[in-house]
Amino acid sequence: MLAQGGADSLSYFETVGPRGLLEGDTVYPVYQVFHRLAAFRGGQVRHTCSSDPLGAVALWLEHSGKRAVLLTNLRGKPTLVQLEG
Repeated sequence: MLAQGGADSLSYFETVGPRGLLEGDTVYPVYQVFHRLAAFRGGQVRHTCSSDPLGAVALWLEHSGKRAVLLTNLRGKPTLVQLEG
């Protein structure tokens, strides 16, 4: 993960268009990820670990007393995930 490697920020190549966050009236699902990340701007990313990193990964965010975990299913089919800690 970029944060674990020491990255302090990220940029997205195209925000508008078929490879972007939105195009015209179409909002792509990745837009929601950026929307949620923006709420934690200036916060911290905590270390997470997956027993199946090719199946599911998590991003743990903290800022001003708020916490959130964004989970990603990488399998393309329903996947059972158990959070610990």
